[in-house]
Amino acid sequence: MIAELRGTRKYYSIANLCWVNGYTRQAWYNHLKSVQLHFLEEYIVLEKIQQIRKELPKTGCVKLHKELNNGFLQAHGITMGRDAVFDLVRAHGLLIKTKKKWVYTTNSFHRYKIHPDLVQRRPAIQAEEIWVSDITYLRRL
Repeated sequence: MIAELRGTRKYYSIANLCWVNGYTRQAWYNHLKSVQLHFLEEYIVLEKIQQIRKELPKTGCVKLHKELNNGFLQAHGITMGRDAVFDLVRAHGLLIKTKKKWVYTTNSFHRYKIHPDLVQRRPAIQAEEIWVSDITYLRRL
């Protein structure tokens, strides 16, 4: 509710707006101070994250949180959990893009002849009974 009062200040006094909505002027100014403090804390943490990422560019959010909790946040009087660090990093577009960990190697829908399965999926009874080969795959994009 206090955030909704922000744009109406040019028409009405703070005291009247707070009185109508059931807040004190102290609550209004405490809210403004807490918002400013929150932005300042985010700025300080983002600067530290960028400094860490200069040294270790692929550092993820969990390791960033551990690095920040090695005394940096406590020294600045900031309390920020792992999820808050993750949300901050995501909001500023600093998440690490993960690489795709698999490669598609099979294209079953092609125009070439499909050879029959001569082994017919039967298990080998003795050594060197069944010999098979395959071509080396080419990475498909």
